[in-house]
Amino acid sequence: MLYVTVIICSVYGFAIGATLLGLRRSGAAVATLPNSRPDAVVIVAAHNEASCIGACVRALLEQDVADLPVVVVDDGSSDGSVAEAHRAANGDPRLRVLSVSRRGKKRAVMAGIEATTAGRLLFTDADCVPPPGWAGAMLGALEQADFVAGYAPLVPRTTLLGKVAALEAAANAVTAEAMVGLGNPLMCSARSMGYSRRAYEEAGGLEPHLHEPSGDDTLMMQAVHRSGGRVRYVPQPAVPGRGPSTLAEWTRQKRRHLSTWRRFSIPATVAGLVVRSMDVLVVLGVPAALLGLVGAAPLWAFGFKVVVDGAGLTWGLGRLGERSLLTALPLLELVHSPLVLVSAVRGAFGVPPWK
Repeated sequence: MLYVTVIICSVYGFAIGATLLGLRRSGAAVATLPNSRPDAVVIVAAHNEASCIGACVRALLEQDVADLPVVVVDDGSSDGSVAEAHRAANGDPRLRVLSVSRRGKKRAVMAGIEATTAGRLLFTDADCVPPPGWAGAMLGALEQADFVAGYAPLVPRTTLLGKVAALEAAANAVTAEAMVGLGNPLMCSARSMGYSRRAYEEAGGLEPHLHEPSGDDTLMMQAVHRSGGRVRYVPQPAVPGRGPSTLAEWTRQKRRHLSTWRRFSIPATVAGLVVRSMDVLVVLGVPAALLGLVGAAPLWAFGFKVVVDGAGLTWGLGRLGERSLLTALPLLELVHSPLVLVSAVRGAFGVPPWK
């Protein structure tokens, strides 16, 4: 057990070091606003989002890009989402609302793309409120890239669950930016992303991923990268999204997000399995050590994980202005390994539908 623990800790430490190297190489994309009337559009897929779609639409119509159109694709809502979107626009001709039958998020996104001829496509979720400057920053980054991914923190953070989920989302953002810097884009969030129409078409669009329960973000980014597209990360302005309000909702989200690992490239899958070996050691080894079934090596490994995670996140979260989230790190360390393993396994055998 000691030798296995040493090997796993060495590999995990190497992975954290590689993450820090990736962050140094990443260098946030230079975000400069392109021409005042760019060939662009913002697409928002929505299903039963009447409580929040209004705030999203208003925020998008107030962006710093002149005449930027907004397309809301309503995926069979039954709660008045369409009326709320129109009410928020208050007659602004830049808003267009499409209504489609309940077919899932990826088909809704495809309908939005097909309904416009814009060359640059920006995306956010209906429960998000993009801050001023977001569209300009993303479009500026697209001047130098084919796919751009942004930071999407979770709010509110008034509960313990909210803080832990927000920290995990921020840690994932650190990993996402690092992987871009290492030249192997791995994941991103649909709450803040964009790509060119040319890159979308050359990557085969979303059609190849329709059978997957999620992945309109991560799988699309990886497809663009495989087809030769340039990927950049834009950490600011961040687009806050609504975090889980219950533990059941959080685990449901994790199942959806982790279900895409089956479609990752072989190198990415192998790297993920190697890193996740630390989670296996923690989940199986720590209880065994506490019960006296094995030696103390797994306990030392868990301590090592906490230390290197804390060191890496201290720097990584500093780049995002999120170091205050580190107060939730002890609790996240206790629940993260079992959450990831269980969610990944369950996600491989079916996940709940979008919304």
